[in-house]
Amino acid sequence: MIDLLIVSGCLGTHQDHHLKRITQISFARFNDYFSKPTITFINLPITGAQVEVKCWVELVADIPRTFVQISIPLPAVTIGQNYAHAGLEVLKNELDCASLIVKLTLLTLGFNEAEIALFMESSSPKMVELTWNTPTSSEDALKNLQQRTFHALELVKKASRRHDSQIRDLDYRKKNFAPAVLASLKNGDQFRQYGKFDQIAAKSNRGKTRYKVSAEMARQKDQLLDAIRFHARNEVRLGFETLKSLGMAHPKNWTAEGLKTGIDGVWHHLGFAVKPRLDRSQLSPEALTSLDQFDVGVDLVAALPAHTFSRHRKSILAANGPDIAIPWRHGQVNPESVGYQLQYERRWKPTKFQKLVISAATAPAIETDLQRGIAFIRDGELPDIADSDELERWMTRWKAFMAKERLLMG
Repeated sequence: MIDLLIVSGCLGTHQDHHLKRITQISFARFNDYFSKPTITFINLPITGAQVEVKCWVELVADIPRTFVQISIPLPAVTIGQNYAHAGLEVLKNELDCASLIVKLTLLTLGFNEAEIALFMESSSPKMVELTWNTPTSSEDALKNLQQRTFHALELVKKASRRHDSQIRDLDYRKKNFAPAVLASLKNGDQFRQYGKFDQIAAKSNRGKTRYKVSAEMARQKDQLLDAIRFHARNEVRLGFETLKSLGMAHPKNWTAEGLKTGIDGVWHHLGFAVKPRLDRSQLSPEALTSLDQFDVGVDLVAALPAHTFSRHRKSILAANGPDIAIPWRHGQVNPESVGYQLQYERRWKPTKFQKLVISAATAPAIETDLQRGIAFIRDGELPDIADSDELERWMTRWKAFMAKERLLMG
C-alpha cells in the first residue's frame, strides 16, 4: 500500500564525524531556513534501488544540530517493483521494513547508535503515498476512466469560488498519448492517477528491469504486467498536517484505520465520497424547489439571489444532497460515480501475486536480510545461513554494497 515514505528528524548536535561519510552538507545561514539541502543517493543492496537523503545543519537555540530527511520508495527497494501493492492489511509489514531501511541508511552515512536511536524516536513523516489499482477492461476503457476522473474533479474545482472547495490546483497532462491527472488540495494533500500501459510497454520492449529481482519475481513478472495492463493507478499523498490531525505524527502510531480515515478525507475533499441517501424531510419547501430545479438542469447560481442560493446550498448539503454549486447536468460526469468506481474498497487485489508484493509472505525474509546486513556492517557479525552457496551469495552482495559505499566492517 505504501509506495513512497518520506521521514525527517534530528540526529543531535552536529559532530565532526558527520562529515566523514557525507561529503557535502548544507548549513543554514542567518536563520533556521534552508533552501537547497544537500542530496545524497544510496543504492540499497536488496534490489539496488535508491533512497534519497537530504542532510542539513541548522541552529536550534544557538546550537548547531544535524537534520536528515530520507525518501524511501518502499516496494522498489525491497521487492524490486512498484507496479502492484497489497492493501492496508500489510501496514505493519511495510513499517517494519521501512524502519530497518532507515537504520541501514543512517548507519551507512556514518551515524552512531545513539544518533540513530534519537532519529528513530523523534522523526516525523513528511509525506506518505498510498497506492492502489482500479481495473478496467481495455486501453480505451482506461483512458475513458482517466478523462472522467479529470472532468469530475474539474466540476468540483469550479465551486472553489465559494471558498469551501478544497481543490487548489488541477493538472491534466498527456505523455506519449497517456493521460495523467494530479489534484492538489489546499491542506497540502494530493491525488494522482495514471495508467501503467505505456510504462509496461516501454519496459517490455527493453526486455529488462531496472532492479534486481528474485527468481520468483522473474518467473511471474510477465503475468503480473499482463494482469495490470489496463489498470488505473491511484495515489493519495497525505502530508504531515493531515497525519498529525489523525494522531499519527510518528509512524509508530500509524494504524490501518487511521490511514483509511486519511484516504476518506481526501475522497471527501475531491467530491468523490458517496453520500448517504438524501433526507428530503430536512428541507424546506423552497429548498426542495431549488433541488428539483437543479435536477432538471437549471443554473441556480444565476437563477437565485446570492443569499438564497447560499442558504439552500447549505441546507441541501446538510441533508446529504448534491452540491448545487457544481454545475452537474444529466449526461455529464458525476463525481460520486467516479469516486465509487475508484474507491479503495473496490481496488484490485494481487491475490495470485503475494510473493511479488510486500506481504506476510515476503516481509519476514526482507526483514531478516536487512537485520543481518545491519549486524554485518555494524559488528562484523556473519549471518546464520547454513547453505554455503547461499551464504556466499549473501556475502558477495553485502560486501559489494560496503565496497561501493566505502564502509569498514564493524
